[in-house]
This record gives sequence, structure tokens and C-alpha cells, in this order.
Amino acid sequence: MKLNSIAAAAAIALLVAGCGGGVGGGGSSSGTNGGSTGGSSTGGSSSGGTSQPDPVTDGPITITPVVAGVATYSGARGFYRISRVGSDFQVAHTRLTDVSRVSGAQFIRFTDITVNLGVGDKAVALNPATLKSLIEVYMALLRRVPDADSISAAIDQLNGGQTLTQIADRLYAQAILEPALTGFNAGLLNSEFVIAVYKEVFGLTGATAPAAADIDSWSSRIDKGGMSRGALIVAMLSAARAGYPGLSSPEVIGLLDNRADAGDYVAVQQGISYNAADESVNRRTAIAAAVTSTDKTVAQSMLGFADTLNLKVAGK
Repeated sequence: MKLNSIAAAAAIALLVAGCGGGVGGGGSSSGTNGGSTGGSSTGGSSSGGTSQPDPVTDGPITITPVVAGVATYSGARGFYRISRVGSDFQVAHTRLTDVSRVSGAQFIRFTDITVNLGVGDKAVALNPATLKSLIEVYMALLRRVPDADSISAAIDQLNGGQTLTQIADRLYAQAILEPALTGFNAGLLNSEFVIAVYKEVFGLTGATAPAAADIDSWSSRIDKGGMSRGALIVAMLSAARAGYPGLSSPEVIGLLDNRADAGDYVAVQQGISYNAADESVNRRTAIAAAVTSTDKTVAQSMLGFADTLNLKVAGK
């Protein structure tokens, strides 16, 4: 799908210069070259066909310092496994014996992906239902799984006193800049917007399209009640979960749940933000599109690598 111009996600300041990847301490760092890293790679690059440096052929991984909170590695994310060790992170190469420890970093940057190390702790401190609603609203309006930096910023906004509706209004403003991707544009009548929400968010179209009375009921909240379109999305998602007739069904709830789980897995548990803006939108859109009412595993596997990392779980 061709996309309109996309605003790049929050940028990570400063990349580490130097030869090879590796980590160092923003205060201290340690590295070991001991035992096996446990298992062979099933495919290094996670960038879907984009050529990435292969640490196996491009030279050994060397230890570099953490600069401006960022530890940088010379290979794609799929060549490494990350685990939490206390307040630090251990990074192991999947095909070499290189193991290094990251201390004092907020991000680990690979050639294709940057991992936001703090997003899991932020998410755990938030009410789980609020986190789920936040992911649902993001995916409803932008039609892609969120990235870690977007979710981290939104959590900060909620903690700063903003409401989910305020965040939804900003996401709607972004969504209408990408009509080919989202299905929403500023020229839609309110009734047309409601029909688009039924189709794009809940998968209800054709034989399951809303009745005229339902369209009128929802659109009147904007026409007569002064509700914003972002607020209407929040209200309709809540209504679907509350069993609203014609909007709620096992299929719809299954789709919403699996989308939220896939978004949580990518943005929070794995802490992923893609480095290239266009790739970020394309990859996250494809992942969201792969979610169905009965399955989320195919979508999660589209990251291109498997790692047991879960940033919501504290290190031991």
C-alpha cells in the first residue's frame, strides 16, 4: 500500500559512533565471551528483505560505551537475544559466543530497530485496562500496532493529566493525514465517518454493516452532542466491550483483544521502534493487518525473530 508522507516517530538522540556494536556503561559496563548464547538463529534480519550487516561475516562485536543513554550494536535485532539482569540488560549474539551487559542505558539501538528499555516499567505502573484502551485507540485510528516510543509518550501524557479522549483527538488529526492507510479523511460526513469506523475498526461491513438507526444514533453524538470524532472512537470501543447491539459480538471482541495483545507485544513487551520512518509504518501496518478474531500469533511472528524478552517483567 502506498502511503502519504508520514511524520517520523519520536527520534532517539545520538547514535554511537565506532566500530561494531557492543555496549558499555553509561556508568559502567561489562562483557564476557563465555558459553554459548543458547540456540541458533532462525533468520537474522528482522527488516523484511532489507540487507542488514551480519555480525558473523562483518567482524566481531566490540564493546562500546553507552552514549546519551543509547547502547548501539552493529547488527539487526534478530541476531541478538536480550534479557533483564537486575537493573541491567544482557545482550547475547545468537550465532556467536559474544555476551555483553548494558548498564545505565535507556535504549539499545540495532541497525533496524531501537529497543526502548523503559517502556515496560512505565506500562506496568499504568492500570492494565487503561493500557489496553490506549493501544486499542491507537490501532483503531492509525490502523497499525503502536511503537514503543509512541506508547511511552502517551503514557507520559496520561500520567501528566491528559485524558484518553485528548490523545484520541490527536491521533485522529494524524489519521486524516493518512487517508489511504487509515480509511479516515477530513471530508467525510459524520454519518460516513461512523460507517468507516464500523468497517475499519470493527470489521463490520457488507452483511454486517450497521443499520441506519445505529448510524444515526452515533453520528448524532457529533452533530447534536458536540462530541469530537476522537471521543466517538473511544465511546464506540467502550460500547463494543459493553455489549452494544449490532456492534458487539464474539468476533468483534476477539479481534479487539487480539489487536491489543499484538500491540502490547510489539510496543511494550519487546519495546520496538523501527529506525526508518517508512519501514516503521509499513511493518507495523502489516502486523496489525495480520491479526484476526481468532489469532494473533501470525502477526507477532512477523517481527521476524523470536525472543523471550518481556520488558513488563522485572529482572532477577
